Amino acid sequence: MRELEKFEISVLNLCKDDKLREKLRNKMLKSKEPTDPFQLKKIENKIEKANKKIS
Repeated sequence: MRELEKFEISVLNLCKDDKLREKLRNKMLKSKEPTDPFQLKKIENKIEKANKKIS
């Protein structure tokens, strides 16, 4: 596995749900290359939806 990049970590830190954060983190770690900007935006949107449900 690889280390996460700073921009990947910052996106994950937006997530309030620990289970979702861990799931997304593991998904990112499985890929050999850093997450591309399009995928990061999709992940960010998913996190925003989850945060709205929580609050």
